[in-house]
Amino acid sequence: MKTPTTKAGKPTSWSRLIESKFCCRLSPDLIDWFDSEIWREQEEHAPPGQFVEAVSPEELLVDAPSAIWPALMPCDLLPLVGNSMGDWLCLRMATDGSASEVVYWYHGGGDWITWGNGLAQALLFAHVRKRLPQGDRGYGPIATESNELLATKFASWATHCVVGARGIAGIGMR
Repeated sequence: MKTPTTKAGKPTSWSRLIESKFCCRLSPDLIDWFDSEIWREQEEHAPPGQFVEAVSPEELLVDAPSAIWPALMPCDLLPLVGNSMGDWLCLRMATDGSASEVVYWYHGGGDWITWGNGLAQALLFAHVRKRLPQGDRGYGPIATESNELLATKFASWATHCVVGARGIAGIGMR
């Protein structure tokens, strides 16, 4: 993928292009997610049910992104990372255009539940939830999901954001 540019051909960042298209303000972890291109670090051999399939900014910037499910997905959700089974971790926008929270959106009915204040928290929760009491409960049956945790690059990034070096607006980054 090439460096993002504006319509005038000037170099810009992925986060600014997304903010412009969706009239929103991204949180610091999402700015880092897009501009540091963490989304490129997808795991090829992850078991089904793990959130490791990121939507590229290029996909989000097309006229009709395939990850957005009209009529099922509420209009204030922007899908960010999928689990290869149709479910998504989605950014939820507040009415003022700010990044409100990240939710787990279940494709089998359009239900959603909050998983974190930002993408880093949601990815970290997705990574460790199996070890929590009742962590094996989910929305629907999981096809051949592994019991062991896959140490994904997304989980490493999320851990660094949430519990790593202090720096970005209360989530710890850099």
